[in-house]
Amino acid sequence: MVPDNFKKFLLNRVTASKEVVDFLENARKTEDDLSKYSFHKVMIHNWSSSKELLFDSLSKYFVVSFIPINFVTKDGTSTFYTSSLNFILKVIMFEFLFLYNRSMLNIDILLCDKTSHDLFGSHELSVLDIIGRIVNSRFTSHLELDLSNFKNDPEIIKYKIEFYQLSLLSIFKILMVRLGGNTRYLNLSHNNLSIVPLTILNFFIKGDLIGIDLRNNNISSMDHLHRVSSKIVKLHLEYNPLCKNKDPIDYIKDILLKFPRLKELDGVPLDKYGAMVPFYKSYVVTPDKKTQKFVEQFVNLYFSHYDSRRTKLLNFYGENAQLTISTPTVEVDGRSLDSKLTNFSRNVLSMNKNKRSHTERLYSTNKAIVALLIKLPPTVHDTSSFTIDVVHNDGKLIILIIGGIYKELGKQNMQTYLSFRRTIFFEATDDDKFTDYFITREMFTTSCASEEMKRNTFLLPIRNQSQLTLIDPDWQEQNTICKAFSYYTQLKIDEVERRLNNHDWDIRMALKEFMNDFRKNSISTSLFDTESDYVTTDQLMDEVD
Repeated sequence: MVPDNFKKFLLNRVTASKEVVDFLENARKTEDDLSKYSFHKVMIHNWSSSKELLFDSLSKYFVVSFIPINFVTKDGTSTFYTSSLNFILKVIMFEFLFLYNRSMLNIDILLCDKTSHDLFGSHELSVLDIIGRIVNSRFTSHLELDLSNFKNDPEIIKYKIEFYQLSLLSIFKILMVRLGGNTRYLNLSHNNLSIVPLTILNFFIKGDLIGIDLRNNNISSMDHLHRVSSKIVKLHLEYNPLCKNKDPIDYIKDILLKFPRLKELDGVPLDKYGAMVPFYKSYVVTPDKKTQKFVEQFVNLYFSHYDSRRTKLLNFYGENAQLTISTPTVEVDGRSLDSKLTNFSRNVLSMNKNKRSHTERLYSTNKAIVALLIKLPPTVHDTSSFTIDVVHNDGKLIILIIGGIYKELGKQNMQTYLSFRRTIFFEATDDDKFTDYFITREMFTTSCASEEMKRNTFLLPIRNQSQLTLIDPDWQEQNTICKAFSYYTQLKIDEVERRLNNHDWDIRMALKEFMNDFRKNSISTSLFDTESDYVTTDQLMDEVD
């Protein structure tokens, strides 16, 4: 109960005695009815700007969060109600003065002016109860917490609650912690957010949150955001200033630096491991979803194998497939092409001049093609540089043109940047259940990459689709892969972690290094866990391969 002498008590610099402060401090600590069901009228004199700016300015000036209710402006005085004793005590501490734009404004407070019954129609209905009810009603059976357009929720409007910024939800810690552990998708769209609200996200990113919707806000930059170590794989940012007048590739790369595990951005699937940005798709013939999926899977799988295990490319080519390679016969930007590819290139004009056969350097059969590709230097492709056109698709024949930038990896860490264009013909083979496509013809053209191309590619680390690599693994992922590695090698856990760290958590590369060391008998017996289950070297090599 509130003592009668403190009901409708005018609080200002003159009346703010030690007795009043002690009373408020005690009520705040004990969290009695005064802190829940009593509301204090705050009066700011000579305020002329918007209510949103007033609340934001008060919050920053007094360094406290509070929820205003029933805001009114009349005769140069702006008034609202709040149950926040933290706010009241901060105003007392600052001697009822509020500095704004070099002007000192006076604040008066009418203590315990109204009750929850006066404002909400119930003696035992607090702001916490109302907000809790609203938030809980927005948690769906699909484990999505929909906080979109929160300040315009019908109940918030009904009770005249001024929810001027979404971060006010951080006041309700118990509610947010409880929901944070269960929420998979968080919808924060249409909230006029100027930054990503970390005070809200922190309740969710340590739980099972995998998707965030930040559409239709006012976010212009991610600079304030540190790298988010979480399970977030889906993110929507459309209709924010951040998305305007920005190169799509730069936009994707900037977002991936903050959310390294993303698999889908603005509804567009990214690379399987969230480390390579997607390629452009520019379809001359608009394909159906089946064809789009085919193209994306082919590009990811083909180039991941090309950059790592070219023997696997045999399955992509038809038995009687044909391949030609073309390289420039003149210098590009004052540089001639220094690549092994020139030894296998085919040019009709030079053939006529040198009286060569028209079938020379025309590589037929899938085995001949793969044998040639294996002879070429190791490569790394930057899929963020890819442009892809589907120029023909009639169900039986697909013609695909792929262009982009890659690096040839030479001896002594020498790297040659090359641009390429590959025109690929796929023909379909049907059986009763499936349609298989095989490459029947391919024209592979390459030349030196310009200096501008070099500057604008390979800006992010590349992770190959065929690698078994963890990107920025959390402790649970590290524990899982360490157990698997330890099972196959019988190494102690400290040695397992060291070897995996040395190979950027690529288990295949770490296992290969282990097998080489094992054959050389260069691993100390003290590093083995003698109590582990035994696995033969033949079994281990099967796993590595």
